[in-house]
Parts: sequence; structure tokens; C-alpha cells
Amino acid sequence: MLPGLISCHTHLSIVFPMSSTDPTENPAATVLRAAKRARDALAAGITTLRCVHEQHRADLWLRHAQRRGWIEVPRIFGAGQAITTPNGHGAGAACVPARARRTFTAPPSPS
Repeated sequence: MLPGLISCHTHLSIVFPMSSTDPTENPAATVLRAAKRARDALAAGITTLRCVHEQHRADLWLRHAQRRGWIEVPRIFGAGQAITTPNGHGAGAACVPARARRTFTAPPSPS
């Protein structure tokens, strides 16, 4: 018997190369695309995912759906969208650019 595997750096919704990520993609399409990747990970033996940045907070929506029993995916520790400096790492990959004099607050969790 093999214990479940853990992936500690996952991007379920980001398109590679990152420059091909479409930040205007319909959020429902993003979550569906991410769900397929999550199910593929589960089929490969990964039972826990740590998502470090997901477009449209797809990781948080998938975790919500899993907790409701609507979908079978690995356990998800999600970060939602990443914050980046203007033109920094993650720019063009649906990250939220930090701006001077702007306060960031956590969006409400999907209920």
C-alpha cells in the first residue's frame, strides 16, 4: 500500500506558457479546466494539492465543490490569486498587480 502523494506547488488553472493565459476567460470555463487537471492528479495518486496561484480563484471554488460532495478531487490548500509587483513575476498570468496606496482584502470565501 502506498500513501497518497502531496504536490506542494500546483497551478491547476494556469496555461503554459504563462503568456498564453487569458485573464478574460469565463470563470466557469477556468474552473472546469482546473477540475479536469485536479481529477487527473487524483487518478495519478496525488491526494493533496497546494495551489499557489489560480486564475479566477479556481482552487477555492474546487475546494468548495469537493467539500459539498459535488466533485471528487484531491484535498486542496488554496491561495486564490497571487499578488505580483507591476511587471514582476506573475505579470500576464492573471496575478493581481500590487499598487502603491492600495489595500488588499481577502475576497469572501465561496459559500
